[in-house]
Amino acid sequence: MKSRFIILFIFFAGLCCTAFGSPSFKVNGNEITTTVESVTFDGDNAILHFSDGTQSSYDMSTVEVLFPALSTLVDNSIYILNRMVHDELIIENCAGNQLVCIYDMAGRLMHQMRSEEGGFSINVNDLNTGVYILKIGTESVKFIKQ
Repeated sequence: MKSRFIILFIFFAGLCCTAFGSPSFKVNGNEITTTVESVTFDGDNAILHFSDGTQSSYDMSTVEVLFPALSTLVDNSIYILNRMVHDELIIENCAGNQLVCIYDMAGRLMHQMRSEEGGFSINVNDLNTGVYILKIGTESVKFIKQ
């Protein structure tokens, strides 16, 4: 399971870096201020390699990757509490009665509903493991169903 997560993490990080620019990193909720040049893995640890030539190892569960375009979207509009989802996708800071759609990576509509004012959740138990796009009104955010 960990190896699938690592492969998915690397793929998604590479895809998002290409599409959205350079990511920033948080460890235990604290933003890393030194530029991260690369990330490697050793077992369950993510090793961050910094631009000053140093490196630090952290448990993967404590490392968050933040992408600029997604962070802008989160600041201005919808906010997904966790982009790595098991059973329930929790959404906050959303206007009510907007069309909410979940699409798979092939563009197929997997789920459709109307948003609730403020925040709401979507049960995603019926979705297979993979990357999905959540669209609320005119805004879209990627998330991963584990």
